[in-house]
Amino acid sequence: MNGLIPTEAQASLLAALERCPTHGYLLRKKLSGRGRGVYVLLARMMKRGWVAREHAPGGPGGGRWVYGLMPEGLLALRRYRAAFAAV
Repeated sequence: MNGLIPTEAQASLLAALERCPTHGYLLRKKLSGRGRGVYVLLARMMKRGWVAREHAPGGPGGGRWVYGLMPEGLLALRRYRAAFAAV
């Protein structure tokens, strides 16, 4: 899916993941007001190859999913920034 420009919400998630991989609950807290929609966006971005996840053991319930930015996700974030820098 080359050339796609992420939505504002997707770009916010990509920017958060650019700093470091993190789990979904923390992403929800960082992007307060989006609720469970964060997981819908993450799933869409995984299908596009922008984000990957791996299971990290520990914590309540036996572990959590940690999401990280993929190279294609970084390119998508750069396209988003470039599109709005020109405005």
